[in-house]
Amino acid sequence: MPKKQVVFTPATDVAAAQNLVKFTLDLPKDAPEGTQAEVIVFDLSKLTQETILRLALHGASQKIGDSYAGAKESGEDPLKYTKEAIEATIKQLEAGDWSVTRTGSGAPRVSILVLALAKVKGITQDEALELVGDLSEDDKKELQKNKKIAAAMAGIRAEQALARAKKAEEAALAEDAEKTEAQA
Repeated sequence: MPKKQVVFTPATDVAAAQNLVKFTLDLPKDAPEGTQAEVIVFDLSKLTQETILRLALHGASQKIGDSYAGAKESGEDPLKYTKEAIEATIKQLEAGDWSVTRTGSGAPRVSILVLALAKVKGITQDEALELVGDLSEDDKKELQKNKKIAAAMAGIRAEQALARAKKAEEAALAEDAEKTEAQA
C-alpha cells in the first residue's frame, strides 16, 4: 500500500499555498539494495476550480460520513448518534477545526478502533484519535486485523453490550415497578 502525506500550507493567497498529496509507493521486499521508493505527487494547483470543488464536496461527504461510522457500536440510539455526529462535524468544520469530531456536549466521539489503540498502546484517547485520523481507510482495516487491537475491540464491544443489557434491564424493572404501582 502506498503511504500518503498531505502537505497543506495555508495562505491567504490560494496561489501561494502549497497543497499537495504525496503517495510514497512501498518497495517490494526483494527490491535491490539502494532502490529508492517512488513518490507520486498530486498538486491541487494543476486542477480546475470545478474539480477542486468536486474534491471538496467528496471530502466533506467522507469526513461527515466518518463522524457517524461508529453509530451501531456507540451504545447509544444510532439515529440520535448519527444526527448529533453530523451536526457536530458540520459545526466543527465551519469553525475551521479539522482534526476532532465533537459531540454536542463537547466530548470527543471516538471509535472502537481509537479506544482499542489507546488501550493497547497505553496512550490517551486524544493521542490515539490523532494517530487513527492520519490513517487511510486501508490502513485502518489493517490495524483492525492486528491481534491485540482485535482482542481489545472485542472486549470493548462486550463491555458496551453489557452496559446496554444492564440499561435495558433497569428500564424493564422500572416499567414493572410502575405497573405494580398502578395496579395497587
